[in-house]
Amino acid sequence: MRRDVLMINLSAIPAETVRFKLTTGFLFWEIDRVGMDFSTDLPVLHQALKPLRVVDQKGNDFTNSVLADDPMYLTLDQTGDAVTAVFMTPKQHDGLVRTVFLHGKSYYDLLRETPQYKPDPEALAHFDELYGFAVFSRQQWYRALKENKVQKPEQN
Repeated sequence: MRRDVLMINLSAIPAETVRFKLTTGFLFWEIDRVGMDFSTDLPVLHQALKPLRVVDQKGNDFTNSVLADDPMYLTLDQTGDAVTAVFMTPKQHDGLVRTVFLHGKSYYDLLRETPQYKPDPEALAHFDELYGFAVFSRQQWYRALKENKVQKPEQN
């Protein structure tokens, strides 16, 4: 479960009514709420935090190597490699809600070969149709279910 907040600049829209269309593939997103906030912006206290400790799954310390904004990258060479970054909890201010964002930068190279497929132009043309991608993804999901490659989601 997660919450996403998107900022959308509506200053160039002269209308009083705003309409948005959300389109997704079958079981890609489960959206239980969409809302818009038109309240006045409040002041924001911004505090950049540096990690106290950064260690890999073997306990190797990489704290100093990730503190500098330089062209050097921490490399994870094997599938399953991971790092854990520990931060000091920011001070909570009375009357304010604390929200924490992690800003990171990285790149990745695939560690294993991916199967090569040739695109099917006829199948791709259906994506332009109304709900084309949703229909396609539903068909693929049921095929994967039949082949035991996916499991049915739990019902709430």
